[in-house]
Amino acid sequence: MPICCGNISAVVQPTIKPVRKKTISSENSSERSVRFSPYCEIIESTLFQENEPVEYDTFRFVITSIPVESDDEGVPHSFQEVQINESIILPKRVVNFVDTTKEIDSENMTTKTHYLLDVTVLSDNEFQGVKVTEKEFLLALKFEVKKNPKLKFLGSVHGFNVTARDHCTSCKIIQNFKDEESRPFIVIPAIWSNGSEGDHSTNESLDLVADTHHFEPSRMVLFNLARIGREVDLSIMSHGVGSRVLMSYADHTDDRQVTPLFANIFLVAADIWEEAFNARVIAGEEHHEYMVYGGGVGLKLCKMLKKGGKIHVFHNKWDGTLMISKNIYNGTRRRLGQYGSGSQDSYQRLHKSTKLKLKDHDCNSFGLVHDYHTHDSIIKIYLDEMFSKQGKFV
Repeated sequence: MPICCGNISAVVQPTIKPVRKKTISSENSSERSVRFSPYCEIIESTLFQENEPVEYDTFRFVITSIPVESDDEGVPHSFQEVQINESIILPKRVVNFVDTTKEIDSENMTTKTHYLLDVTVLSDNEFQGVKVTEKEFLLALKFEVKKNPKLKFLGSVHGFNVTARDHCTSCKIIQNFKDEESRPFIVIPAIWSNGSEGDHSTNESLDLVADTHHFEPSRMVLFNLARIGREVDLSIMSHGVGSRVLMSYADHTDDRQVTPLFANIFLVAADIWEEAFNARVIAGEEHHEYMVYGGGVGLKLCKMLKKGGKIHVFHNKWDGTLMISKNIYNGTRRRLGQYGSGSQDSYQRLHKSTKLKLKDHDCNSFGLVHDYHTHDSIIKIYLDEMFSKQGKFV
């Protein structure tokens, strides 16, 4: 059983016809293929029928730290007009990228991130989007807010052993939630390299993900989301090992740059130590080999919340994946995603500042399930908290 799996079995993905490479050309322009390799396991699928109608999942905004490799075979560029705001419409380069697990090593890992607009999921492992600069990405975000001032954003950070397609499927489920109040929000998939070739449940592959060096390209998506959080109303949802990526980001943020960035932080089935927000851990009095972040990171993360925001801890003590993580891979250290912060609070161990920022959500009713982050009842909590300020919806 993998330590953190994608949400691929609990939902029916839309039936689409695989497309080899879709290019959009314009007069006097050229096209060039760009590939990106998430190094995740490709799940064999029988969902794709040759004669079925095409239904593409699309996303207005995507951030990824997955390497993008240029095709040097002399293929011409392709351009597509993309709207940045009411007065700026730019021809930008269309990129095709492929989800693959063929290789992974330190030489292939980069700290470069990519901002993409209008990303289309073409098949199980083929994608297409429009590459833009950070400034253009922010302008496009602000343009959406200008059209609807009540709009809010949810940055979604996936866990371990999750393909780009799996994560996009999960994000689409959240985006398509039938909200009775029709509250406006946009999900921003944040995709990071998270797997390795071969058996993803082995100690070697987990060591690769847990290693601080290999977390560097992963946590870069959080630095990008943090810059967005300075400009718009953004909450973060991290699932499973994605919470470790979030903690690693906070750990590597200079104390002088720890400012309010996120409206809310949702830690769902968090595969991190239960005591991450404890006073003695934050004071540096307790540390162990299974931590991939410094002791004070829990307090730093709390300081990244905007006024009125909370760190929401969704916990399920029966979570089968976290049981394995605790008993096999983390020296029996209890996981926050199993027990929440309540048990530590009952022993008066929480740091006085983190205690005020933590809010638990009991998810024990999900039993052995780990991938409950896209369940309707959980999505409703995201929205209730994102659109609530001191108990009043805004």
